[in-house]
Amino acid sequence: DPSSADTAAGFRYAFACHEDQPLAGTYADAGQDTSTTCLFDDDGEFKVIARVFDKDDGYSQYDRSFSVRNVAPTADLGNDGPIDEGSSSTVGFTNAFDPSGADTVAGFRFAFACDGAVAALPQTYAGAGSEATDPTTSCLFDDDGSFTVVGRILDKDDGYSTYPTVVTVNNVAPTASLSNDGPIDEGGSVTVSLDDRFDPSGADTDAGFRYAFACDGDVALPETYADAGTTDVAGTTCSFDDNGEFTVAARIFDKDDGFSDSSTVVTVRNVAPTASLGNDGPIEEGGSVTISFGDVVEPSSADAASLRYAFDCGGNEANLPVDYADAGGDAAVSCSFADDG
Repeated sequence: DPSSADTAAGFRYAFACHEDQPLAGTYADAGQDTSTTCLFDDDGEFKVIARVFDKDDGYSQYDRSFSVRNVAPTADLGNDGPIDEGSSSTVGFTNAFDPSGADTVAGFRFAFACDGAVAALPQTYAGAGSEATDPTTSCLFDDDGSFTVVGRILDKDDGYSTYPTVVTVNNVAPTASLSNDGPIDEGGSVTVSLDDRFDPSGADTDAGFRYAFACDGDVALPETYADAGTTDVAGTTCSFDDNGEFTVAARIFDKDDGFSDSSTVVTVRNVAPTASLGNDGPIEEGGSVTISFGDVVEPSSADAASLRYAFDCGGNEANLPVDYADAGGDAAVSCSFADDG
């Protein structure tokens, strides 16, 4: 100030951080601080006005224009996985934040790409659409694996932040029901079939299932898709030499080595042996004749190895045993006849 008196009295200062803010007009209304702090809640072009006063209310006014940059909003992106294949994961933002209260009040918009394609996300607030106010989305995963979903949060000034989240999708083993076309007779064969085959993954279903069977129920089944073979036949034929109840096991695989087991009980009926009965007669009365079985047929090799026989020379069927234990091991007998006939 050209006045040493004014300089000695000291200057005073006034500031208006915004053009529409009132600015002190007198020395008495002004302050002694040569600086002030201006907070800007939103981005844009702003002008700050300042005055310096002397004790006689003389003042000079200055202004300075400058830009306030937008700051992109931030958030945390997560998901509710792991999930099973064929189901959906909820992917969503939490802890959304923007240093601008104006941006926060205006509301954020959100965009997602379940396939991880960042290029497909909108780059403007308007491009996200007025409906994009839900911070969550649902992503369906048809196959197992680890999948990256990307999400974007945008503020009204087109500031945005992009985040990834990895969804873990577990494989689900295929299922089926095992059945057979029995009962059958011993020495015969039964067809065993896997029906109602299902996998929640369309990819697994399209790749095709593979199968393994154990007719005796005890053979170790393969544990991988590759070891199961390339057959598309969901069944097999099992032969049973002896009668009884037999468990057949089966395993169905998907391409990701997921498998499930099932079993079915085959009823095998006993079949009575057959034969022709003959003798070496005619003989003279008072002599003996040999009675013997021929053309013996037994479909079970297990039974055929240990057949037993019973005879009654008097022709009385009631005298014949009905239990295997009571019969004998000889397939022939000698019968004597005292009289002709």
